[in-house]
Amino acid sequence: MTTAMATPVPDISVVIAAYNEATNIAPMCAALKEVLGPLGRHEVIFVEDGSTDGTLDAIRAAARDPAVRYVSLTRNFGHQTCLRAGLRHMHNIDAELAAARAAQRQAEADDQRLVAERSANEAERPAPLRAGQAE
Repeated sequence: MTTAMATPVPDISVVIAAYNEATNIAPMCAALKEVLGPLGRHEVIFVEDGSTDGTLDAIRAAARDPAVRYVSLTRNFGHQTCLRAGLRHMHNIDAELAAARAAQRQAEADDQRLVAERSANEAERPAPLRAGQAE
C-alpha cells in the first residue's frame, strides 16, 4: 500500500492572466522560477483567457513543472475575471505574498524582482499590530 504525499502549501502565489501570449509564457516562467525559487515554496497560476494563438498549449507545456498550474476559460472574459478565477484557485489563500498581473509581451522579470525584493525587505520588518493586539 502506498500513500500519496501531500504537496507543501506554497508561501508565494502568483496569478497571471494570459490572452494571446503564446511566445511569452516560457520566458515568463523561466524568469519567475529564477526570482521565486530562492524565496521558497511558490505556485504560478496562469489563467488562459480564450486565446487564439496557442497560449493554452504553451501554458500546458509550462505546467509540466509542478509549481505551475492553470485555469482555462471558455472564451475571452477580460483581465479582472481572469485574476478572480486565478485567486480562487490558489492553494494557500493566506500566502505570505500573492501577486496578480497580466502577461504582457513587454513585461520583463524586473517586475517580479521588485516584488521579491519588497517581500524580502518586508520580512525583515516587524509585523504591524492589529487593533486590540498587545505589543
